[in-house]
Amino acid sequence: MRGNALPVAGKQSSFEGKTYWRSLEHLADAPAFREWVQHRFPQSMLELLDGGIDRRRFMHLMAASLGLAGLGGCQRPPSNVLPYSRPPEDVTLGLPTFYATAMPRPGSASPILVESHEGRPTKIEGNPTHPASAGTSDAQAQASILGLYDPDRFGPVLRAGETSSWEAFDAFAAEQIAAIHARKGQGFYVLSEDVSSPSLERLRGVLKTHAPQASWHVHEPITQANGRAGGALAFHTEVLPDLHFDRAEIILALDCDFLGVEEDGGRHLIGFAEARRRLPPAGASNRLYVVESQFSITGGMADHRLRRASSLVPAYAALLAQVVLEQSQANAVLVEALRA
Repeated sequence: MRGNALPVAGKQSSFEGKTYWRSLEHLADAPAFREWVQHRFPQSMLELLDGGIDRRRFMHLMAASLGLAGLGGCQRPPSNVLPYSRPPEDVTLGLPTFYATAMPRPGSASPILVESHEGRPTKIEGNPTHPASAGTSDAQAQASILGLYDPDRFGPVLRAGETSSWEAFDAFAAEQIAAIHARKGQGFYVLSEDVSSPSLERLRGVLKTHAPQASWHVHEPITQANGRAGGALAFHTEVLPDLHFDRAEIILALDCDFLGVEEDGGRHLIGFAEARRRLPPAGASNRLYVVESQFSITGGMADHRLRRASSLVPAYAALLAQVVLEQSQANAVLVEALRA
């Protein structure tokens, strides 16, 4: 940005008599901004902001800094890796080891295969021998490997913002657990995700035994409550649909990205692709209709896509149901007339 004869920190710039600034904070020249610049950049940057260094001198300094940084990166960093004194069984150096496991999801779990090198997980893929995934995995499963190397996982123990120790935490936890047992859990609340984990269910059982008056609450920002309610209306019991897109010929998705971020997206994608590859006379290929508010993976695969705001999707569904019902009644009258 360029200003017209506005001084910065009381000094004029040397660029053709005009004053330039790089942000509103630079223009205000607040003490907090000065402290941030001094922390992030060398003293030469402060001199540049004050007009003490011209552009050519600044480029020279930056080029020298980059050159020295490149020289520092040419040498191998020190390594203190020690060999195994007793190598573990079934581990060959240089060859990966694969572990079959599952990633918890709300109300379900996703089967995955974890690639590990000398005890360090490096890659996550779908389990090719499991029918629920058939070797596919979504973006959340792929990115979850980065959480294992998150530096925040190895932070120190803190209490009231101050560094503490695990021994102090154990003593604090023992006091709190003793107080909860004395009250039989009254006033103790647990808020958890909707994870279908046997270990978590056992933990809930132990808590109910030792603290019968404790409360356990489950919350998810996106739940399957609407699906269960629909199952109760259709089958008089809370059930969830088990969708088989490989058998569907006509599919209508109402603001639902079932090929992308929805649950079991990998399995749905396999079934949808299998039905789409069908050619006569084996069977008709499926056809996908999508009504959504923003572009999604499912919308990109649609044969017919209608863009509508999310608030209008229920009205569209009601109108569509009315049209289908009228056509069904008309067809029923036609069938009765033909029979007569």
